[in-house]
Amino acid sequence: MSPRALVWFKRDLRLRDHAPLAQAQGFRFASAVYVIEPQWLRSPECDARQVEFALRCVAELRAGLAARGLSLLVRMGDVTTILNELRGEFAFTHLLSHEETGSGWSYQRDITVAKWCRSHSVEWKEYPQTGVVRRLRTRSGWAAAWARRMNGKAVSLDGDFNSDSSLRAPIDPAIALPTLPELGLPNCTVPLPPAGEAAAWHTLDSFLSGRARNYRRAVSSPIAAEKEGSRLSEHLAFGTLSMCSVHQATEACIRNTADAALAQSSRSFAGRLRWHCHFMQKLEDEPQIEFLNFARGHDGLRRDDGSALDALEQQRFEPGIHWSQMQMQSGTTGINTLRTYSPAKQARDHDPLGHYIRRWVPEFGSPAYPSPIVDERIALASAKEHLYGLRKTHGARVEAGEIQQKHGSRKSGLPASGPSKRVGKARPAAPVSGQGELF
Repeated sequence: MSPRALVWFKRDLRLRDHAPLAQAQGFRFASAVYVIEPQWLRSPECDARQVEFALRCVAELRAGLAARGLSLLVRMGDVTTILNELRGEFAFTHLLSHEETGSGWSYQRDITVAKWCRSHSVEWKEYPQTGVVRRLRTRSGWAAAWARRMNGKAVSLDGDFNSDSSLRAPIDPAIALPTLPELGLPNCTVPLPPAGEAAAWHTLDSFLSGRARNYRRAVSSPIAAEKEGSRLSEHLAFGTLSMCSVHQATEACIRNTADAALAQSSRSFAGRLRWHCHFMQKLEDEPQIEFLNFARGHDGLRRDDGSALDALEQQRFEPGIHWSQMQMQSGTTGINTLRTYSPAKQARDHDPLGHYIRRWVPEFGSPAYPSPIVDERIALASAKEHLYGLRKTHGARVEAGEIQQKHGSRKSGLPASGPSKRVGKARPAAPVSGQGELF
């Protein structure tokens, strides 16, 4: 039997710079699948806006693939169940996908997929799509490895696919793609940004051709960032653009523009692309940070009945960035500068007239808005006492050295390989709205 390839799309909904797709062109028979997973729909980080955005991306992607002769099947269910079904229909011998780093449910899902592939003699090949390095033994040389990967030649497709005609899927979105209510989700009540690969490139081009000029100042403002930020968070999260493509376009802008302000702000943006992968690498190397403190000596430090923490946790971000940043801001990494921000001061500094707050929290200032549950001054004094006191202990200092060795950024040497705690992963999405812009 001739080898047959199945491309599994996850958070890589694009045609350009897509290694699994390019690899599939070397097979006589190929098909592709996007699975709407109940585990994702039930996960706390999932929102109807994200699902609708993903479906719009899939609709464009499916049409683009069909024009090249490749079927994109859209199925809903457990991934291994879907793979079993497709194995019966298509008898694929190779599963091709991108590496991803994400939440615990997707980590466990991919472990199950790896076992399924071994038991069915299916070769699962995963390709890098960010600067995250699998099976990293040491952070020494990580920055150099990131640069080599990001500066490498983007993968391109070579003509059309050799696709099994029996698996050609209809491309009419009204036929194949479910609605949010059919998935058990409410319809979106806020406008979504334009979805899909074409919109992603248009957004990137508009940013680097002018919107980025005030980026360094605007990115910290909840008012200005909405227009002068990159607006690429959702596109990077769902992979309608590759990190390599964004990096190379940004570097080209820096080299070629005669606008000094645009070049300077583009350099700041380029730095944030590195930060993205730096923090995602932490989750790749230590998946437990989704659930545990970096510094275990900080366990039990918060004395709370749960209500205050629950109120804070009902947010949604990119997981590798979210969990690291949450711990950095709360002082539980053991190595970062202790941050004791005043929420009231931040609001006065960045939103003095309250435009942003009232837009997204219209209840603010009304009888419906809850009274404060924390006295800021008392909480600040208590946090400083506990955190600074803990950091002076011998155990905390020893642990901080170990954490720095494993997760700290360094810029020399080459990375080495070692055993990995992760087999494969998929990331949940960044917010799809005017809020939570990562870039």
